[in-house]
Amino acid sequence: VKDMVSGFNSFSDRTTIWAAGLNFIKNEPEVLITGTLTDHIMTKVNSFNTKVPKKIFGSIHNSYLDVLIIGGLPSFLLLFIFFIKLLPKQLKLLFCNLSDFKGGNKIFTIMVWSIAAYGMMESNLIYSNGVVNILLFVFLGYSTFMANHYIAQKD
Repeated sequence: VKDMVSGFNSFSDRTTIWAAGLNFIKNEPEVLITGTLTDHIMTKVNSFNTKVPKKIFGSIHNSYLDVLIIGGLPSFLLLFIFFIKLLPKQLKLLFCNLSDFKGGNKIFTIMVWSIAAYGMMESNLIYSNGVVNILLFVFLGYSTFMANHYIAQKD
């Protein structure tokens, strides 16, 4: 049990992890252009962890910061644009009154944006190639189609 607790605690301080990631970017700004596709990225990020010197992180626990470091600014901008393109349609869908949707539009929109918020706390949304994560991004892309369809019906 002691090993489980110490292992759990080593991944609990996300703000420390994020600060180490941001310090890495600050000290190696070329990563914003090229990204870094090394297997040892967390070893580099850990070297910028000043609060707990011996702590080793397995991931940055923030999908967006992860994409920024690993894929550089171009990859981050693509992900950012993807979510920004979803926002206006989702907000329109959230506030429109569709009799055949019966409140499902609010649940649907909340689901989409809770997935985006979850990306702030975990990295597995972006880098896992599991079926669930692939379906997640298909769902997010399809959500724009659904929003267009229902909004066009209302107008």
